[in-house]
Amino acid sequence: MMAKRKWLGALLLIVVLALLVGCGGDGGGAVVEDAATNGVAEDAATNDATANDTADDTITDVTANGDRSGRDLVVGVPVEPHHFTTMWSTMSGDRDHIVLYNIYDTLLNFDADGNLQPWLVEEWEVSDDGLRIYMRLRDDVYFHNGTRLTASDVAWTLNYAVEYPLGEGLLVNYDTTEVVDDLNFIVHMTSPFAPILNAFTSRTALIMSEAWFNEVGDLEAYRENPVGTGPFRFVSYSVGDSVVLEVFEDYWGGAADFDTVTIQVITDINTLLIALEAGDVDVAVDVPVGDLARLGGRISWDAVPSNGTLAMYFNEIDADSNWVGRDLYFRKAVQYAIDRDALNTVVFGDQGMPVQVFGPPSFTTRPAQGTHYSYTHDLDRAMEFLEMSDYDGRDFDMLVMSGTASHRAAEVIQGSLFAVGINATITAVDAPTFWDIVRGTGDFDSRVEINVASLFDLDWLGNFFDRARFDHENTMFVDEEITDRLDYLINAQRETANQDERLEMITEMVDIILENALHIYMMVDVNAVAFNEDLSGVTSNMARFYRFHPWSWN
Repeated sequence: MMAKRKWLGALLLIVVLALLVGCGGDGGGAVVEDAATNGVAEDAATNDATANDTADDTITDVTANGDRSGRDLVVGVPVEPHHFTTMWSTMSGDRDHIVLYNIYDTLLNFDADGNLQPWLVEEWEVSDDGLRIYMRLRDDVYFHNGTRLTASDVAWTLNYAVEYPLGEGLLVNYDTTEVVDDLNFIVHMTSPFAPILNAFTSRTALIMSEAWFNEVGDLEAYRENPVGTGPFRFVSYSVGDSVVLEVFEDYWGGAADFDTVTIQVITDINTLLIALEAGDVDVAVDVPVGDLARLGGRISWDAVPSNGTLAMYFNEIDADSNWVGRDLYFRKAVQYAIDRDALNTVVFGDQGMPVQVFGPPSFTTRPAQGTHYSYTHDLDRAMEFLEMSDYDGRDFDMLVMSGTASHRAAEVIQGSLFAVGINATITAVDAPTFWDIVRGTGDFDSRVEINVASLFDLDWLGNFFDRARFDHENTMFVDEEITDRLDYLINAQRETANQDERLEMITEMVDIILENALHIYMMVDVNAVAFNEDLSGVTSNMARFYRFHPWSWN
């Protein structure tokens, strides 16, 4: 019998709680004192390749799954994880969580009631002025290479992390970390930032080994052979195929139940679900909610609301070729044409939450309904805007990650746009190529994706509107006056600890975004996991922090 967790009626109550379960680890290698004996360090090669790359791009061949023991686990994923540290020139996506949160640990964690709990840090205190956070580590934590975790590793990780987009975006107003002794350290802030403790549960606080980094020489080598303190250690990565992890017997939380975990990439959802029903994989994550009801056999499933929001982001690069960014009325036509009810039914099995503002209502500084600019699904109004626009019948392309819920959503949106006379097309690519285009070439009309807010706060908007964070041109909006105002507001709200003042400024940002149709927020996502019912402890997770340590075979 399928176990089906219905959450719609209690959504507003549990939305944060579901998000935070399992947080605290949006690790490392088969590396011991003599890494070469494991055949990993010397064989490692870059993993930043597409799923179509040849075997020459393989780091290490993955052992076949045919004779798995009862203590092995195979987890199927539709999108390939490919960033094994959170320090990189582009954002580490939430699909990397399934690796990251098993080979690394974070400083803090949230319990099921949404309260911050000790993790690597066992004690902490924030100064009255919000400029210093005093923290003390556990004394029984070791990295996979056998070295002990110290405050120097934490300081090195945080100080290094802010040099990259993810750390810069999450460690807002961070100055530096001061080492007091092996277990104690002080985080210094340039000015207060209300969600800073939340950041210590996020990807940017996954602590890496300073000694291992110095030994391997650079971040590329670290990513090829990551070392953390998590319950599993990295074994191998085969591009386009799988990631293999093995149990870390000396984990401070006790050894996990599984000897090995194979994270198998199966980009076609139907193929993934067939593999689950056939027993070729034991767990399937990121399953579209609409597909859960058709699962048969000894399969259970769980679904919870996400910290991510399905949205369309228009390309606003300041270039002559960007016709979408220069045509407000066209963007407004798209805004009014999109049918959220159809998206909810087709993509989310009628269990999603239609929204016009990013995130669930529980996010801090999120404007309440009725306090911000809003609009309705209106085909007549959409066609009026289209008539006022400069649209000439050309293709309007939507960039998506292939095989995801966003891909399916784009197909529904395509139908809505056809209905008002917009020739919508879809370009579906793998995750690495998607980010290469978005963060690199900027060659897209719009992108449809489920974007997550790791801080659970609408400071998340700074990912798009804080000029100081980016040095690539496709963050410059066509209208410089809009760009300047958004940049001012996102930074001004970070300078105050007064939540009412922050909310007022965030609300103005939301008004600008919606009135100018810079983004179109559509649905709060649903995260679902389906699994062999002989497994215990498997639950879905709002932030895709799937940590295998609590799971076990019956």
